[in-house]
This record gives sequence, C-alpha cells and structure tokens, in this order.
Amino acid sequence: HNNKVSSRKALRHPPGKEGRWICQSSSQLGRGNMSATATGTNGEMATTSPTPPSSPSCLLWFKNDLRSSGHPGLLQASGGGFKSVVPVYVVDPDCSFNSVESERDLEWMQGAVADLRRQLRDLGSDLIVKVGRSDEIIPEMARRYNCSCVVTEREAHFRWKEKVEAIQKQLMQGDVQMHLWSSTLYACDDYPESFKDLSASFEIVPPQEAPQNVPGFVRSDEDADDGVPSFRDAVMGVSGSGANGKGGQWSVFCSEDVMARSCDSEYDLDIPCTANETREALEEYLASPLSTDTPLQRFARDMDVPGAAGQSFNVLFRKHLAHGVLSPACLHKLAEDFKSQNYVRNTLSLGYGAKAAEDAVQAAKVYDFAKNLHFNLERTSIAEFGEHKSWLWRGVHSDFIKASPSSAADKDRPAILLVHGFGAFGAHWRRNVAGLTAMGYDVYCPTLPGYGRSEKASAQYTPDLWGEFLGDFIMDVVKKPVVVAGNSIGGYISALASSRLPEMVKGLVLVNTAGRLVPQGTTQKIKEPHEKESLWIELSSRAIFFYLQKSVPSLLKKVYPTTPENADKLLAYEIERASGDPGAFDVFKSVFYLPTPKPLNLLLDTYNGPVMVFQGKKDPLNDAATRAKNIAEAY
Repeated sequence: HNNKVSSRKALRHPPGKEGRWICQSSSQLGRGNMSATATGTNGEMATTSPTPPSSPSCLLWFKNDLRSSGHPGLLQASGGGFKSVVPVYVVDPDCSFNSVESERDLEWMQGAVADLRRQLRDLGSDLIVKVGRSDEIIPEMARRYNCSCVVTEREAHFRWKEKVEAIQKQLMQGDVQMHLWSSTLYACDDYPESFKDLSASFEIVPPQEAPQNVPGFVRSDEDADDGVPSFRDAVMGVSGSGANGKGGQWSVFCSEDVMARSCDSEYDLDIPCTANETREALEEYLASPLSTDTPLQRFARDMDVPGAAGQSFNVLFRKHLAHGVLSPACLHKLAEDFKSQNYVRNTLSLGYGAKAAEDAVQAAKVYDFAKNLHFNLERTSIAEFGEHKSWLWRGVHSDFIKASPSSAADKDRPAILLVHGFGAFGAHWRRNVAGLTAMGYDVYCPTLPGYGRSEKASAQYTPDLWGEFLGDFIMDVVKKPVVVAGNSIGGYISALASSRLPEMVKGLVLVNTAGRLVPQGTTQKIKEPHEKESLWIELSSRAIFFYLQKSVPSLLKKVYPTTPENADKLLAYEIERASGDPGAFDVFKSVFYLPTPKPLNLLLDTYNGPVMVFQGKKDPLNDAATRAKNIAEAY
C-alpha cells in the first residue's frame, strides 16, 4: 500500500489501478452514484467482469477514448468472459464535435478514428463506424448483436452526459445493462474538490497496456464495412450544417492573436492523429528545450512566450487528451520516463532541459483533475441556482449555470448571458438568476477558462482568448441571440465578443466595467508583450497571489460595502478552492504579461448596438462617477 493512502481508501482503489467501472441502476440515473467497481491491475486484464454476462456479446461504445492502450473499458470487455465484443463508434452531430470546430479539426478526428480501427484490427477485432444520433443507433446495435451490456466511458460534457443517460434508460427497457468506466491519474475513485488533498493522499498510477487480443464478432449485413466516412460529409448530411468555415485553421486552446504573433510562418502546424505519430511527435516535443533542429521544436520554443509556459503543449497535444488518443496516465509516464532517461547526460541542464517534460506532466494533472471535478457538478452548492453543467471548449473543461423559467421561454426572446469579473466564476451572478427567470428569460452564467471550476490549462490568458470563448459559447451552447451583461473585466470581454458577433448580441450591459478609453480620433502607443520572463514579475505576482489566497473573506467584505451578506461562505469557498487548482497561479501570472488591450470605446463603436452602462457609486475599486462620465464622453 502507498503509505499516503488509508487502508479503507486503498481497498476501494489500490495503487496501480488506472480504470474503474461504474455500474448504475435505474434508481441511480443522473445522480452520479457508484454501485459497483472493478479494475484491472498494472496493465493486466481483470479476471472478473462487473456482472456475469447473460449473453455472449458485449457492445463497446467508443466516444472520446480513441485508443487501445490504457483503455480500461477495452480491457474489461476483453477479459469479461464474452464470446464476442462489438466495438462501435458513432459520428454523432449532436455531440461528436462542437459547431465551432473547423474542417481541419474534422479531418483530424476522422484520422484518429481510422487509426483506432487499425489498432483494433491488429488485436483481432474491428470497428463499426456509424453516422447518426447515438440515442437511435446504440440501442439498435445492442439489439442487433444480442448484447447483454453496453460498455462506455463516463462523460462530463453536458451533451454527452445527457445522451448517455437517455440511452441508458432505453437499454434498461430491454434488460440491457450499461457499464460506465472512468480512467483516473490518481488512485482515487471519487476525487476531492481540493487538489492539495488529492495529491497528498493518493499515488499516481501507471497506465495499462492494450489486451493481447479482443474477442471478434461477425458483422451484420446491415453493417457493411465501408471504412471510415468523411466527417465533414457526415455532418453536412445529417445536420444540414457544416463546420464554422475556418477552413485550414485549427481550433486550439490559444487566442488567434497569440498564434499569429508567435508562430513561425515557415511552420505549417500539422497535428498528428495516429498513435504512432503522436508518440513520435511527443518525444520530439519533450526534447525541444535542448534542440531546435525540427520545425515542431522551433514552434514549441516560439509558442512558450512569457506568462504562458507550457502553452505549446496544449496547442500541439490538447486534442489528444480531449479525444482520448492519449490518457493522462500515459502522458505522465512518457514525460517522467523522458526525464529519467535524460538525467545522466543532461545533468547540468536538466532544470531547463526537462521544461517540456514538466509542462507535459502539469498538463496531465490539470486535465485529469478538471475532468474528474466536472463529473460531480450537479452535487455542488452552485447547482441550487440552476443546472450546473460542463462544456468542453477547444479540449478544455469549462462549467456554466443554465436556469430556465418554470414555463417554456418565448423562443423569440433573447437569452441573458451573465459574464463574471476577474478571479470570480459563473455563480457570482447567482442572486440575479431567479429574478431574470421569473421574467421569462433563459439565463446562462459561464465560468471563463482559468477561473472557478473551469480547467486552468497553460495558455497566455488574454481578453482575446476569453472573447473567443464567449463568442463560441453563444454559438455552440446558447444557440440563440443574447443580451450580454458583464462585470469588471467581464464587461470588457462582453464588449469584445459583442463587437465580433453583433448579429447575435441584441444588447450589451456594462457593470462597473474594465477597459481603457481613448479620446475619439486619437491614437495611443501600444505596449508590446514581454519578450523575456521577468524575475520581478515572477516574484511580485507570486507574493500577490499568496496574499490574495489568504485574504479572500476579508477582501470580499470590502468590495461589498452595502450588502456584506452577499460575500457569503459559498463565494469565499469557491474562490479559495479555485486558487488551489493545478495551474491557478500560472493563470494569475499571465495577466502581468498582457499587451495593451483594444480601447473599450472603439469596441463599442464596432458593436454599434444598444448599450447600457452603470457604475456602483460605492464601488471601492474605482471612482464610479468619473468613470461613468469618461465612458459617456468617449462613446
């Protein structure tokens, strides 16, 4: 036993077990409860199945787990006593991709699915690829192949989660069980909300290997082997709409302005999709601090700008984590192996030479913690103010609240989108939600990437990145016109998104907004971003971050001078909790490296729609009267 783990916890999920089963009954649907777990050990196949099979067949449904190695579901299905295992992937226009992804992203996904098919064929099996809606196809496939159970990964993303629950209800009507599996980096069944508690109490587990073989199956005549269909054509044919028209651009977790500023124009970013190519590219990336011999290594060096250490990893490999080509456990092991293998010959330069490996280790921890945290959003205190959901944006987890009126909202009425300020989170607006839904509005409160319970992936966090997030949230989640209200920096981000999507924003409300102003007809010198890391910024930002961490309750009371009761325990807890997430300090530090933002009044000119501006007179953080006057004069 790991000496960090109590005997009780160790028995639930011993060290060395990467995956777990979650078998849910009808009474447990939607509640996230776990009734039975079984796991494979140290890459070996489990010797028992979760329940004795009542038929010789099992349907293995792949979604965002496009690999054969380190795949607990594949191991358990292969070693579960079934005579046949039927692997299926469904190109589902509702869930398989966001509407904001480009044609190049769709081509990448098509290549990753084709490679999964190749891997399964090497193991003596195959992959059936269908096009359509999973809630129609999966129950029919289970009936067609006389399956007693469907094995699939547990999901956090709200669309997949709702889809899986709907399918589970259909399956139970035919006495077919659904077994949900989950893969964790740490030897823990149910992650605590504190990363410090998790990392102090549980070991990191090694990845599992692929099974030696997978029980085969006989294709039905209705499932002709037509290969992997064109994802682009599948989207057009099923939903009547295609990708967002970005064409050759990738949808990556990095703002477009940073990509344009940092990329070597001679390097055409080509993100690998197959398992072998991914491993080769990752090994090349890990060596990038010690070499710039290849275009990928030069790109990695150019992308890791001050205030955004590890950004290049998320541009190059975030898709592989989000779609399961790489598991966090596999990524962590590859990075740690690189460090140990290069220690002897690079002892003097190890601190710098291992930088890319450290960035990869951090990315594995950040992704794994956020994903497991998002499994249980419906159990948080925030959920009492609306549905607390998870959305995957450019491969990064973000959370949001959705609240609706008791009767169906008028479809012609815009939704209300509330955007929080610096250091806060979506539920900062919790006391405004009920009043707006009572007036008949659908209300959405997203948490910006890097804050609250959203993932804190390495990136240069800029208003442009948050503006792109907000625009995509409107297009992919809300999917109807909105009135946007933003507080503090959330006001500036709302203005930025409105200037880019004026046709979707029917009104803009700026609440004590941030954003610089310039007199009409004048220009101001733009401050370029820092080219080198600053020791002063590193030290001062760390000191400020530490002070803020320890002073959250008292600081909140100061900024709520008229309603101190609103600075309650929930608000303080969520801000304090988020500050301990992996990557939280790097998000905070990145703002010290920001270039000069576009003037607020010029964004409002571009938007040219209805704008309401109000300032709280007793706001202790600024001179509200002067600020309001300045905005009126500049716009």
